Amino acid sequence: MDFQSINLGFVPPDGQGPVSGAPVVIGAAPVVINATQFGLGGQGVAYNDTTPNNDQGGTAGRNEGVDIVGNNAAIGWVSNGEWVEYTVNVQQAGQYALSFTTATPDPGRSITATFEQNGAVYESSGAVAVPDTNSYTAFATGQAAQLDLNAGVQTIRLTFNGGPFDVQSLRLAQTAPAPTGFAAFAMDEGFTFDGFAARQAPAMEAGPIEPMALASYLEPRQRRPAPTSQPSRWKCRRPRPPSCSTRHSSRASSSPDRSGGRTSRHFPSPCRAPSQGVPIWQAHPPC
Repeated sequence: MDFQSINLGFVPPDGQGPVSGAPVVIGAAPVVINATQFGLGGQGVAYNDTTPNNDQGGTAGRNEGVDIVGNNAAIGWVSNGEWVEYTVNVQQAGQYALSFTTATPDPGRSITATFEQNGAVYESSGAVAVPDTNSYTAFATGQAAQLDLNAGVQTIRLTFNGGPFDVQSLRLAQTAPAPTGFAAFAMDEGFTFDGFAARQAPAMEAGPIEPMALASYLEPRQRRPAPTSQPSRWKCRRPRPPSCSTRHSSRASSSPDRSGGRTSRHFPSPCRAPSQGVPIWQAHPPC
């Protein structure tokens, strides 16, 4: 016999893994995945085919139960409730558009995509309509579903609904990255971020930002006051003695910083007008 090569790919302990040996990398650029490149693992693990022992059209070397059209051209002869899975590695969390290229002469078909990570499904596209192309050979890309995806390795399951159609590929394209840093903290905690106040805040020592220090730049969305030109309504959040501002300035002027200079330029009054932002001293008044 003639022996040309051998392929070796990693299969996780649960028996499921990517067909190429490594997850498909989903980055900032759009990625198209051939529908026939579903994962390894077999019936009930990487796919569910209602006729796993009757490979209509053949699988072009895969020797799997999923029905393949032509030389890995598409998945065909699908039935309601069948599904296939793909392992991907999303490089950056954020918003993504998911679309499918399909063909069918019949209306009422759809695909549902679910995303599973660490053993739990966290996102679903809902039923995405498959356009009626009047033929099994005329492929078209349908409307995209908008998804919020986590970063990291995860599994996409495509469930076929409604009856026969052919699936050529799926496409994932990032539409917006997830927020990072202060903005991400603010969104997660239900705050709005005052970037101007952060820029005007006193210089802080190097090191981790404590949550309470960060909170001084944030205000609850539901409590943010309406715009006004009356500075008098901006009052210290925490009651202070009458001499608070005076003692605060005195302490600032008598305390050297690390470079040997004076820190008075870093310590403004603990109460400011709206145009000056919200100082950190409202959360941590030194007096």
